[in-house]
Amino acid sequence: MPSEPNNMWKNYFKTTIRNLTRNKLLAFINIFGLSVAFACSILLYLNARRELSFDSFFKDKERVYEIYHYARTTAGDRITTNMAFPVVPTIQKEVGGVEQATRYMQGGSLVELDNKKLSAQISLVDEDFFKVFSFDIAYGNKLSPLSSAGDLVLSKFAAKKIFNREDVVGEKLKAEVSGVWNTYVVSAVTEDFPKTSSITYDVLIRIENHPDYEKGKNNWDNWNHFGFVKLAGNVSVDRFEEDLFRVQEKYDPSDTSYMKSRGFLADAKGRYKRLRIMPLMEIHTNDSSHLGNTVSKSTIYTILVISLVILLIATFNFVNLNIARAFTRVKEVGVRKSLGAQTQNVFAQIWGESFLISLFSVLIGLVLVSLSLPHFKRIFNAGLELKQIFSFTSLATVLLGLFFVSLLAGAYPALTIARINTANILRGKVSVKRSGGFRNSLIVTQFTIASVLILCTAIAFKQFEYLLTFPLGFTKENVVSIPVPDGERGKLLLERLRNKLAKDPAILNISGSSINVGIGKDGGVSKWSNGFDYKDKTIFSNWMTVDYDFIKTMGIQILKGRDFSRDFGAETNNVIVTESMAAQFGEKDMLGKSFILDSLRPPVTIVGIIPDIQLYSLHEKIEPMTMDVAMDGPAQIYYLLVRTGEGNPYTTMQKIEAAFKELVPGGEYQGSFLDENTQKLYNKEKKLSELLGIFSIVAIVLSCLGLFALAMLMIQQRVKEIGVRKVLGASVLNIHLLLTKQFLGLVVLSMLIAVPLAWYFMSEWLQRFPYKTSMDWWLFVLSGALSLFIALLTISYHTVRAALSNPVKSLRTE
Repeated sequence: MPSEPNNMWKNYFKTTIRNLTRNKLLAFINIFGLSVAFACSILLYLNARRELSFDSFFKDKERVYEIYHYARTTAGDRITTNMAFPVVPTIQKEVGGVEQATRYMQGGSLVELDNKKLSAQISLVDEDFFKVFSFDIAYGNKLSPLSSAGDLVLSKFAAKKIFNREDVVGEKLKAEVSGVWNTYVVSAVTEDFPKTSSITYDVLIRIENHPDYEKGKNNWDNWNHFGFVKLAGNVSVDRFEEDLFRVQEKYDPSDTSYMKSRGFLADAKGRYKRLRIMPLMEIHTNDSSHLGNTVSKSTIYTILVISLVILLIATFNFVNLNIARAFTRVKEVGVRKSLGAQTQNVFAQIWGESFLISLFSVLIGLVLVSLSLPHFKRIFNAGLELKQIFSFTSLATVLLGLFFVSLLAGAYPALTIARINTANILRGKVSVKRSGGFRNSLIVTQFTIASVLILCTAIAFKQFEYLLTFPLGFTKENVVSIPVPDGERGKLLLERLRNKLAKDPAILNISGSSINVGIGKDGGVSKWSNGFDYKDKTIFSNWMTVDYDFIKTMGIQILKGRDFSRDFGAETNNVIVTESMAAQFGEKDMLGKSFILDSLRPPVTIVGIIPDIQLYSLHEKIEPMTMDVAMDGPAQIYYLLVRTGEGNPYTTMQKIEAAFKELVPGGEYQGSFLDENTQKLYNKEKKLSELLGIFSIVAIVLSCLGLFALAMLMIQQRVKEIGVRKVLGASVLNIHLLLTKQFLGLVVLSMLIAVPLAWYFMSEWLQRFPYKTSMDWWLFVLSGALSLFIALLTISYHTVRAALSNPVKSLRTE
């Protein structure tokens, strides 16, 4: 025979189901709203948790650090993670507490097997690489797979791609490192690394194989790779950084006069630059690292906050509707209490209903997550897997959310109703008005959150568009950029491509340069700078090598002087500079004047001055630029640039690709348009604005759903009042205004709170950009008007319907 408590809970369950089926619309709104909110919150939580878990799979991760250059400037902290060849070996030799160290450098993108070239990410590292980073080795030498300069290590993915099998230990493979081909022997094959690894590779080769290693191994000025150290367990980071400074000053002392002239500031100890270390676990969330696709902590925390507020909005809907509906059930509660039900029994009944609805919502939310996950991954480029939902931490978080929502949504109305005196209930002395203040505060909070999200979205999109349309000093449209694996052969390939496409009317100009614009398909972003003294001034400039017709191909205006031209000979000692570069000399007109870069070189003459151009991200201020044509010997052309006509761009791209593959048999074509490359520089802003946009829509829809249901309940409770007013002569408009003014007043109040909050948040966010959009007043007015219109549209269905209703029907029972 079932026990009495079991019968009680069974009765509660039946009552809950009965109430849900009796109020289908309200049940749908509650369950739909909570399901969508749970699904959104779970997706955002999983995304944030993934970003925070980068590199957590490494053993001894808490003892691994990345080395970086640090300096203070008038514009803020300057952090550079690129190192010179001798830095890591010197630290390993002369600084105590280093257990192992390794360099990590991108070395190439092509391998060759049986005369067939294949693309692969070639990374150059040191022998201790696997002692610093604990990647698992599946086949081959597990103790020291890179003990010899001729050793090569593959990932399983690369082994299958190249050899069509995994165990390829002992096989020979040709690889191109910075334009030089060599044959290596596969010494090991590793397990594929997790997608949450900042360190990635297909092929690993010793860094000594870099063609410039011998001449650069003692040069502290050529920064081209990353450096990592693994410290002993008892090493103090502060003390270690002091030792790093000592070594740096020994081999690469600060040029204080130059650094002062460039706006660098000394710290409390008079140091203008320092080598410091960054914990491995912080690399992915530090924008200064430049290792992989970093995500700032502020973005991750923003994602977590959005996930929380989406859930809060749906929960507030649930609370408001529960409060409003609970007071319509006072007679039911009175009868239960008169039949002997205790306060805790009534509380359990009402809270149990909330828990059951929350449980249904979580289950439906999990189904929505599984259905929407592929689309979420595609839109936000998020590497999420369905199995992540079922990890202990994720499930615990979901259960905690379930408990929180059910408690918040059910506890207050349940406790309020359960504590009402039975006699007052049966005498009809209980009014819904007693909950008005709390209910209204929840509505204001909901619409404040939704309005802040809408305003933040509008400003984020405006900033993203501002960055995309900012004048860069050149015309980025209709220009194709093609990476060349071997810069020394780039000039020859450029001339051959010119000749091949010379008669094609769709091709307007062809040139080349040593650096790319934006981020192309090869992912390469490089910058080379130079400083020198001119009279009593220190001059600084970024530097790039270009080919003839570069100015025409890029659509750059010449302000003074001329373009590089074959009519003037080799032009090896001539340069074109930007306005800001010319201004540094402090003279009225620098055209035709010369300066000395190096005592070993002949003077350099300025033959042209162009406007300032920005080839890099607008996260950085535009800096002076100098262009030469192969000043130091043969031109280093790493990118071919092709300007096309206004015809079909994809047809033209196919022609360029066919010509390239004919000139480079077996080579990988990675051509891309410059406007696409520059857009990639702002992928983080694009991702954030899209994320805010989608979830601000979710927030406003959820808020309006709650307002829709609440308006319905409130009007139902005022049916007789409306009937009396109509009998006494109130018009449809009077009734409509009476019913809407309270709700619209709350929306206006929420906007008054949201505007300063959004202004503050976005002002802080915009401070990270040297070039930023304005937050125009009309943007806030338009967002407020939009919120009011949506709210009015939401409640008008019920208010107009109530105003048009026949008063006889509502009063005939009186």
